[in-house]
Amino acid sequence: MAAMNMEERMALMGIGDLSDQIKPSACYGLNISAQKPIVNLFQGDERLVCQSAEDEQMIINIPFSEAVMIHSINISAMEGEEAPEDVKLFTNMPSLGFSDCDDGPCAAKLTLTAEDLLADRVCELKMAKFNYVNVLSIFVDTNQGGDVTSISSIKINGKTRESTNMANFKKVG
Repeated sequence: MAAMNMEERMALMGIGDLSDQIKPSACYGLNISAQKPIVNLFQGDERLVCQSAEDEQMIINIPFSEAVMIHSINISAMEGEEAPEDVKLFTNMPSLGFSDCDDGPCAAKLTLTAEDLLADRVCELKMAKFNYVNVLSIFVDTNQGGDVTSISSIKINGKTRESTNMANFKKVG
């Protein structure tokens, strides 16, 4: 029997693209250029980028329509100095600030290479740390040496959490 590739393993575990759980207009961040906003990340056109405003650091907050379990992430960018390098991921911290990123514990640290930033590459995450996520915050600490950071797209893979809908319960007795 042949070894399964990443996509086959993800499908077997019920993991898929979570883009239908993200409303791009609800995403927000810090140090984001008004001319190159976060919504560009979800347009499917890598010429449209999200770019930091003042320096290389930026925070991107992605709220989900319901709690999700995150398996992996793809952060893609054009090759060059503006591509992100050191990235920290935080969960369920909707008011995350830059001081929190330096001092607080993160769920994952990524050091991205040019190869990691290709559109077809995913970075697997420890699902135990991304088990019940309402908001994913992405902090770009450094880039490949540019004055600002540019990101082409963000794709998040996982699955929705099975939740109890209290409206489905009926009174007994």
